[in-house]
Amino acid sequence: MPKENTAPEREMCPGCPYRAPLAAMNRLWLRACSGGGCSYLGGMRPFMAVEEAAGAGKAVSALSRRLAAGAKRTELIALLPASEIDAAALDELKSCGGIALAVGPQSPAWLCAGADPAFAEASAFDTAAIAAALRSALSGADAAVVYCRGECAKKAAPGGAKFKIAGDYCRRCGACSRLGCPAITASRPPVIDAERCAGCGVCAQLCPCGAIREA
Repeated sequence: MPKENTAPEREMCPGCPYRAPLAAMNRLWLRACSGGGCSYLGGMRPFMAVEEAAGAGKAVSALSRRLAAGAKRTELIALLPASEIDAAALDELKSCGGIALAVGPQSPAWLCAGADPAFAEASAFDTAAIAAALRSALSGADAAVVYCRGECAKKAAPGGAKFKIAGDYCRRCGACSRLGCPAITASRPPVIDAERCAGCGVCAQLCPCGAIREA
């Protein structure tokens, strides 16, 4: 099975498939033990959602250890590249009853069917769908995998139209700036750099005043 890019980055690229999952985690007050790839970026600003950067292949083991030490499964999950979901990780996840949020282009559905954890799939660029899947997993008592389908932005941007901010509707609330997207300026009002925008639309989903629209 091909691996996704595991080279570490200093910031999340425009169109990064981890952005919407992290936004959904923040909405639900979830924190994580991160795995390889760029999952560790969730511990940086603006999300600050990773409590432990466990390293490649170690997110589920770190989660299991933390849950055994008293962490709540409704507050701490594993965040990792989908390529790190294997039979061993699923066995450990089942043993601890934890939740894994897996991001990447390789679906672990066939593995999860064999190990029989609860499994949900959503686009890595659909914040509402990811949050709904996480809520469902959190409401249960068993192990669960929420798979967020999305390619690394350096390999293939999600596509679609570019986005812009309609100044007349922007209330300068800063919601889009809190996504940490390099295509959105920190100015007031913010501006979306059309050259850098990947067209993922996550900012438009989270804008409370409907100011972000297709260009």
